[in-house]
Parts: sequence; structure tokens; C-alpha cells
Amino acid sequence: MHVVIAFLLLTPICTADVSLDEIFTRYGTDKQSGYHSYVHAYSMLLGPWRNHIGALLEVGIGTVRPGFANNMGGHARLATNYTPGASLHSWREYLPYTRIVGLDLDAEAARAAANPSQNIEAYAVDTTRESSVAALDLTRGGTSLFDVIIDDGLHTWSGQQKTLVSLWPLLRPGGFYFIEDVLWGDLTKTAQEGRPNPVMEETGPQALAILREGGAYSIGLDAFWRTLERRRWSTIIALQKPEAHWPRLRDANKGVYDGEQQHHHHGGHHH
Repeated sequence: MHVVIAFLLLTPICTADVSLDEIFTRYGTDKQSGYHSYVHAYSMLLGPWRNHIGALLEVGIGTVRPGFANNMGGHARLATNYTPGASLHSWREYLPYTRIVGLDLDAEAARAAANPSQNIEAYAVDTTRESSVAALDLTRGGTSLFDVIIDDGLHTWSGQQKTLVSLWPLLRPGGFYFIEDVLWGDLTKTAQEGRPNPVMEETGPQALAILREGGAYSIGLDAFWRTLERRRWSTIIALQKPEAHWPRLRDANKGVYDGEQQHHHHGGHHH
């Protein structure tokens, strides 16, 4: 079985929404051009809907405390205007009509980031535990699903898979799910050691089913993998939960849709 995952490798040559780039820069995040450049994906996919996004959830408020994995302490020393919750406040400004929710392992960072007067909620929770996420009832009994979910929490593939399984049910059909900093710190090392790409072997069945459902199909992983030696921080996965009326792929990666009348024959040899 092949794991099918599409990586968006983002470079500064893309045309970003200037206002979002300026907002990210002003708050000292690491999403703007010049850092991870994730702004290009967000501008392209979310920009046209910015006045119509009802709810956004982001994992990883950005604690600077050293006791927490993947903390922003190092970034804060470089970006002196950075404070925990910078991303949530950026989204607040860019998405004026949106409910903003942040999740983090650090209860102190969550308390500091929460701002009810600005419609910013923040909670301390381990998103790799489905029961802990469910206990928060973030969708208010399923009546308020999220339009956008961003995982900027644990930068390990195992943790990102567990968070995906926990949070995917909270996303509305048609909504976007982003996983930032995929395989941070280990993909390049693995490549240099000449070992197989670990993502091909370490994706569990639940996460794999969601990745396929969300449209993350394989597009030249090896080419992106080699490039990561220089731009290893800028790897993001973007998924979109399908609407019920969208055509579904009958055979993965074959381009054959349910409802097509013609018959496709896969016999013979291909050269």
C-alpha cells in the first residue's frame, strides 16, 4: 500500500495577500513570507471567503515556556514583537466576523490568549486525545462546526495524525484543514541518511482514510523531499472535507468518478 499525501511546498515567489502578510508580520508570527511563508496558502484558499468564515480553530497558541514541546521560545528571541496568541490575534484582524478558538497544552498560554470581548476563545487540552477534545464540546453539540482548522501544535507526524483524527469530525463539509510544519526536523535527517521516507510507513489507517477523503493525493514526494534540505520548515498539508454532493473518486488516483456512465478498462500493458 502506498501512502498518498500531497505537500504544498511554499516559496516567496508566490503572490500573497499583502494585508494578511502585513498582519502576520505585525504580530510577529512565523507564517508570513520570509519565515514559513504559509501566508500564501492561506491567502489563496481563505482570502475569497474571509467575510464568510464563521469559525476558525487553531491548535498551538504559541507558548514560549521551555517545558512544552515545539514551543516558540526560539522564535520569540528573533521576533521581539511576538507574544503567545499572535496567530489568533492575526486571524481576529483578518477575519472580522469569525469565531476564533485556540487550543494548547499550556493552560497559562490559553488564559493569556483568551479575549471574550474580541470573540477569541482559548482552552488547554491535549488534542491527541479524542475524549479530551470531545469533553470541550467546541461545536456546541454539533451545531457550530468549524470552517477552518489549523494544526500548528506538535510537529511530529504521530502527533499530527492523532490530532487530525480528533479534530476532523469538528470540521464542516467544504471546510479546510491545514497541518503546518509536517515532519519538522526529521525528514531531512532521514534523507541524508539514505533511509526511506518515514511518512510512507508511519501513517495509521484512520489518518490515511482522512487524508484521502480530504484530497491529499500523491504529487512527487521525492522531489519535494530533496528540496526540504533548504526549505525544510515550509511543508504544509492542506485538506478540504468533501461536500455530500461533490463527485467522489471511485478508484483512488484514477480520475474515475462515481456516476460516470462510461466504462473504464484497465487491462493491457503501459509503457
